[in-house]
Amino acid sequence: MQSRLQAKQEIGGNISLRYTGTLDAVVKMIRYEGLPGFYKGMSTKILQSVFAASVLFMVKEELVKVFLVLVDKNRKRSTRYG
Repeated sequence: MQSRLQAKQEIGGNISLRYTGTLDAVVKMIRYEGLPGFYKGMSTKILQSVFAASVLFMVKEELVKVFLVLVDKNRKRSTRYG
């Protein structure tokens, strides 16, 4: 919804499709596109979210591995000198 509000204001085109606010955007979306208009960009957003989550988990796993290696080295060092 937010991206539509921003894009419609920047693109000239038909003045009747410009939104004056959130309620106006909702009314025009229902009038011109129906309820499916609300879900138009959902597949793209889901793909973006899945990709972001996968990168996040990959980075987290790599950080855990590095942390465990550092902890292991620290334990070996402390048992050697302790």
